[in-house]
Formats: sequence, structure tokens, C-alpha cells
Amino acid sequence: IILTLMNKKCIIYSGTITETNFDYAEAVLYKKSGSSWTETDIKTTIKEKNWSWNISSLADATYGIKIKIYDKAENTNSDFNTVKSDVTVDTNLPKTTISADKITDSNGSSVSSITTGGAISSGTTYYANEQYTISGTITDVNFDSASLKVDEAAPNPLTVTSNKWAFNGSSGNHTYEIILKDKAGNNNSYKFAVNFDNEPPVVTITTPAADIEDSSFQKTTNGKSHHFRRNNAPIII
Repeated sequence: IILTLMNKKCIIYSGTITETNFDYAEAVLYKKSGSSWTETDIKTTIKEKNWSWNISSLADATYGIKIKIYDKAENTNSDFNTVKSDVTVDTNLPKTTISADKITDSNGSSVSSITTGGAISSGTTYYANEQYTISGTITDVNFDSASLKVDEAAPNPLTVTSNKWAFNGSSGNHTYEIILKDKAGNNNSYKFAVNFDNEPPVVTITTPAADIEDSSFQKTTNGKSHHFRRNNAPIII
């Protein structure tokens, strides 16, 4: 039996029956539930030795088939009770949680979770003023691989242990993209930025630009006239 996955919802089973006195065969699709198989109502009759069965519009699950072959002497194959060529149909995007420590949002509020419901707003920027860590847990049962892309560099493999991953952020402003792939070929990515800044803010006075002392900056208070000069104590007359 040859199994072809045409797309994530369509399976083609095909094969060749070598029995000289072949009469016909019956094929039944089974669905796996836990460790057991359940017969579905999807079935077909095979009348050619070189056969093909196209099954489409399948829901996400693991499937297999049983084939019972009859010859003209009314013999049947001895292994027809065995489910063969199982395949998992998976159309879901792989997902991960994303957590962070020591980062804030644009309002200065501490942020512990970057994802909401397994999703993230593209282009979101966060802020940090000390060493920070980004981590997460992958929730896809058919997860295959993860990689991390920093800025415009090529992605590097992201180490995943028991579905958990983590990396330390670095100084400077960076864009991170976490790329996930599952065994069915589904791909998903999460992209966000962290701006690292541990320098205190600096205020520079630019106006007035020079020392001033003239009548235009004269003020009278309680009968006393005050002149103001930048970088000098007020002159009282």
C-alpha cells in the first residue's frame, strides 16, 4: 500500500494486488481514538489489481485502512484485521506560549506574557533596562522544530526540551521572530521587538541660549525689581 498526502485534508491510498485469481476487495477507513481504532462509514470496493482510493475533506485525526481481498475461490487475506498505513491529518498551526521577565510595555507596565490565546500582535515593541529572558511552552502535539531569528539574521535552531524553550535577550534594540514547524508541514511564527535601554534620561536646556540681563527680563515683586541671568544668582535692586 502506498500512501500519498495530497494536502492536509486529502489522502490517496494506492497499491497493487498480486493475487492471480483476484476477484475484488473491500477497503474501510479507520480513525484512531487513543490507542484503539474505530471503523468509520467511509469505505470503497476495489475491482482492479492496480487500485487507488482518494479520500478528501477529512477532519484532523489519525487514520488507517483495512483491506479485505477476495479471490475467485472465495479465499480472503489473513491479515485483513490489521490497520495499515496510518497517517495523521493536521491542519492546525503549531503554537507556543511566550513569557518574559523584566520587560515593560509602552506604558511602563510590567509584562509577564507576550501571547494572548496563543497569538501575538505583529510589530509589538517592549522595553527593558536590565538583562531579560524570553521563554515559552509549545502546545502542539505534532511539533517538529523551532528556530529563532534575531533582526535580519538567518534563523538558528532553538533548543526545545520537554516542549519548553528559552533564550536571554541582549543589549540594544532587537526584533525577535520565533518560527515553529510541525510534522504535518504547518508553519507559524511570532514576531516582536525589545528595546534595551539602561541609560538614565538626560535633559538639556537650550533656551535661553546665553546669559541675559536686560529690562525685558525685569520683574517687580513687592516693590523690588528682579533681574535674571542664566547660571548666576538673581540680582536684586
